[in-house]
Amino acid sequence: MVMKTNRLAMHLPGIGIGGTTESSGIGTNKKRAALVERRLTVVGIITAPKSELIIEGSVEGVVTAYRVFISETGCVIGDIKADLVEVAGEVRGRIEAKAVALKASARVDATIYHHTLTIERGAVVGGLRPWRPEGYWSPPGKQGSDQEQTRQPYGFKQLHQIQKILKY
Repeated sequence: MVMKTNRLAMHLPGIGIGGTTESSGIGTNKKRAALVERRLTVVGIITAPKSELIIEGSVEGVVTAYRVFISETGCVIGDIKADLVEVAGEVRGRIEAKAVALKASARVDATIYHHTLTIERGAVVGGLRPWRPEGYWSPPGKQGSDQEQTRQPYGFKQLHQIQKILKY
């Protein structure tokens, strides 16, 4: 399932995906919010790069959003890519975010790529937590940008050019 904007979420309330025009009030973010309700399990890809996504149900797959909040009843099995991720529920897989906050009720078994990581006392955390510098990420949904090239090892571009010359 692909959610390109909140407009799609707002048109599917019957299956448990709801949307609002204002932020959920969980944070100070003024972006639009989409909701995966408790009774819903989404299998596949959710893409909402300009929205806040609140997960109270289950997601199995890839989640990409500006901000992801996983409530105490929420569960994500798969990858999460966002600027900000806040977990009060369960995550198994991989998290890539500039800032990650794990609440006391969080149960996380994931590799967490982050610039800033906050873990409250009581959170159960397993997996690796490698730090990344601030400029490491390109915005969600902008793969293949110039920033992708800056992550390549030093001399990679020159080596690639030499290999092209040698083939001719």
